[in-house]
Amino acid sequence: MGKTFTTTSLKTNGGKETLSWTVVSSVLPPGLKLATNGSLSGKPTAAGTYIFRVQVADSSSPKNLVTRQFRVVVVNVGDAPTCDNFTGNTPDGIAYTCSFKDEFDGTTLDPTKWLAQTNFISGDKDHYACYSPNNISVSGGYLNLVVRQETTPIPCEATRIENTNVAPYSLFSAGSIATDRRFAQQYGRFEARVKSPPANTGGLQEAFWMVPDWTYFDANNPSTYAPWPYSGEIDISETYSTYPDLSVPYLHHGFAPPQLSDTATNCTAHRGVFNTYTLEWTPTKIQIDVNGQTCLVNTTSAANDPAFRKPYILVMSSLLGADDRRTNHNQWTPATPLPATTQVDYIRAWTALPN
Repeated sequence: MGKTFTTTSLKTNGGKETLSWTVVSSVLPPGLKLATNGSLSGKPTAAGTYIFRVQVADSSSPKNLVTRQFRVVVVNVGDAPTCDNFTGNTPDGIAYTCSFKDEFDGTTLDPTKWLAQTNFISGDKDHYACYSPNNISVSGGYLNLVVRQETTPIPCEATRIENTNVAPYSLFSAGSIATDRRFAQQYGRFEARVKSPPANTGGLQEAFWMVPDWTYFDANNPSTYAPWPYSGEIDISETYSTYPDLSVPYLHHGFAPPQLSDTATNCTAHRGVFNTYTLEWTPTKIQIDVNGQTCLVNTTSAANDPAFRKPYILVMSSLLGADDRRTNHNQWTPATPLPATTQVDYIRAWTALPN
């Protein structure tokens, strides 16, 4: 805020010249303007997150029209985050800049950074947990996400799992947060320090993961839209109590059937102690490290699949385990230790873009 915005020229493929660009819904950040030639420029005067739609028309008769949604985040330079534990460059030699951090030093979840998720359930059709804000707390410098068994059923906003309709209530609850409509980033470095609850039997699952920013999608534009999981998902870490010494990364992609995935099973992460999970994401490579050790590298999909060419949001979840082959039947049993609390020390992100 208060600094001149680097002039950006919007572009499109195809269309008959001359093109004309207009803002068709919501408003630009105060101080910015969009010229009809697609040039976005000015000096922002108010901090905030601004989501708006832009339409481009060509000179055909009738005109060809394309509409896309954009997001601009304006911050005070003095308010820009600093990430203390890492300074370095991208693999291409560009200096990283801290773009997001939460140290969880307060007493409540910061609503400007996180949304408490309620519209999902976890587990399987026989035993599933409703996501509830009551399972999320911040204290002692940690985010706490709890999976518990309730004394009486609680309502669920979601009522479908494993392509099966289930009752809108459950005796189990869990916690999950996301930066939905608050922070999203394409490429960069993303890191969390997490302690999963100690357990040596099935029933618990934790995930530090990323999904595409829904505000980026245009269902009428095949180059931006695909249903999950073809749209993409980056699971930086999934931990299962049935595998008490592993962190399992997954990349879900494909953008069209069949759904593809990449994973690794050589990432050591013991339960009951803090582990650091890191994603390094560039236009040509996705690399996932656990405690500084590289365990997954993908260059083919990162460079070629549209699933990984858009901004993603951050998600941190504690879940009730599921009965499926991928997790070696990690479903709840009476032996599952509940309540179980996942602690998060910090979540940070860096970008290669300048402040």
